[in-house]
Amino acid sequence: MKEPASDSSLARFSVDTPEQVQVHLEVAGVGTRSMAFLIDFGVVFLTLMALLFGAQFATSTNLVDWPWGTNHLLLPLVLVTLFLLFWGYFLLFEWLWNGQTPGKHLMHIRVVKDGGYPISFFDSVVRNVLRVIDCYLPPFAIGLICIFVHPRHKRLGDLAARTIVVVERPLDFHLPPAGAPARTSSFQLMIDSLSLTIEEVELLESYLKRRKELEPGSANALRAEIVDYLRAKLPGNGSAPVIPIEAQDAFLEELVAQQDGQRQT
Repeated sequence: MKEPASDSSLARFSVDTPEQVQVHLEVAGVGTRSMAFLIDFGVVFLTLMALLFGAQFATSTNLVDWPWGTNHLLLPLVLVTLFLLFWGYFLLFEWLWNGQTPGKHLMHIRVVKDGGYPISFFDSVVRNVLRVIDCYLPPFAIGLICIFVHPRHKRLGDLAARTIVVVERPLDFHLPPAGAPARTSSFQLMIDSLSLTIEEVELLESYLKRRKELEPGSANALRAEIVDYLRAKLPGNGSAPVIPIEAQDAFLEELVAQQDGQRQT
């Protein structure tokens, strides 16, 4: 399989899945991560401004005239709000969105463990506790410097939590055009006879998403196992017609597209 073009902003590494398949991942570079952070920081800042001006409007009191003294309940409330916005925002989004914040989602990057697995709540806590040092304390560039000099673009939070930010490739499910050869339409009978669970559909989507990152031999072996498994689910105990190797990817693409369509209806 032809390797993707080299990109100086990206590092590459490989991980072995439990199925003993080697997956190649691309590490997000300084520019991509910086843009994601700026987007997230902009969301946090605008939210903070909305809260402040909303409070000013609700109390009919200018912010300058507010009682900011430590003996007033307002100051602790403001400090808690700042904490939740500037720290809780990243922690909760990365935990609940499986390693992504709105900024990371827009830039198509994701936080994962060094082995390529999803991060846990504890991982999100660790990497975001150190965000205070990486991003908010003077000279406000410690994290940026670490990302720039580390071979896998890690900041202090990533080093402590053993996480890494990788580029997320979009799913590539292209159905054949209307004038495609009749070969693809011959799958329809088998596709209509298959009823898959959500987990099985997710397995197919995972393969289709990662197939170009696999070694050719590993990709062929994994695809053959998946197709044999699906044929065994068909009526006749595995006696369904054999799908040619060159047509197996098209079969899986059509199957996933139909299953997704059924879930949406």
